[in-house]
Amino acid sequence: MAKLKVSLVAGGPSSEHEISIASSKNILKYLDTKKYDVTLVLISLSNKWGFGKNFEDTEPTLDLNQGIKQLKAMKPDLVFNGLHGAFGEDGGLQVILEDAGIRFTGSGSKASASAMDKIVSQAIVSSQGLKTIETLDFLDKDWTQNSEAIMLSALQLGLPLVVKPADGGSSIGVYLNQKESELRTNIESSLKFSKYIAVQPFISGREFTCGVLEIDGIPQALEITEMVVNGDKLFDFDSKYKVSDTTRVTPANIPQALTDKIKSQAVAIHSAHGCKHYSRTDFLVKDDEVYFLELNTLPGMTDTSLFPHQAKTVGIKSAKLLELIIAGSLR
Repeated sequence: MAKLKVSLVAGGPSSEHEISIASSKNILKYLDTKKYDVTLVLISLSNKWGFGKNFEDTEPTLDLNQGIKQLKAMKPDLVFNGLHGAFGEDGGLQVILEDAGIRFTGSGSKASASAMDKIVSQAIVSSQGLKTIETLDFLDKDWTQNSEAIMLSALQLGLPLVVKPADGGSSIGVYLNQKESELRTNIESSLKFSKYIAVQPFISGREFTCGVLEIDGIPQALEITEMVVNGDKLFDFDSKYKVSDTTRVTPANIPQALTDKIKSQAVAIHSAHGCKHYSRTDFLVKDDEVYFLELNTLPGMTDTSLFPHQAKTVGIKSAKLLELIIAGSLR
């Protein structure tokens, strides 16, 4: 039987470039070479493309149009999307692949764009009757023109505040704002990572995340993980990717009723956005109320990432997990 031709796209021109590299190295490691003929498509931070068999010998030298042309010429059976953040997770790459008629892992362009825009995503979740956190959002040009008015509106939400990109992931550019005097600095720091900012009141509660994996086309919730951050801080970039900063409890030690509620909401949010193959949704729980935080359409696949960890907890090891994602993509 002929091997399936898989193009693994890694890196990308986003602030999550290094996380994508780490995820994709794991994906490459666990893809069964007896079943898949894998070509690495490595994209640099400057959006140069390179093609090869491993990370060490692949040099990105082609521009975007040349890279897309070469990818199309290869006629892969499937593109495994190992990107995170801008271009790879926001619908940019998905539109290119859809237009070319190339199958790919993960959600389509519309669902990807909706999930990446935290404000649009909140509206979708709210339309399902689920709880979200009140949010002030604005663009960099709004900040330039009306920074004082924006700060006043933000402070009306009540301190402390969370300042973050409204279109980012991996908790990059996220700041816990505890004093009025810190607000301008934190917003301007977050603007270094995105032109689109969200400000929310900080709610002190327990943080949970739940992956969803489609098996035979049916989205199923994995086990729930509670993230207990060591020390008084946010569940930030370091907490996500440095195990020593966080205690992860899987399955979460919570009542069955709350387990069922979080799992059902994760599946409902996945479906309401039109997601495909897999996703992971983050929640905050306070006084038994479940608040939606964000939806990840391309969860990390590193050694410390939550999605593969949750899959292993239900007996799905990394190689099998990739097989299930690929099988779903070829349905």
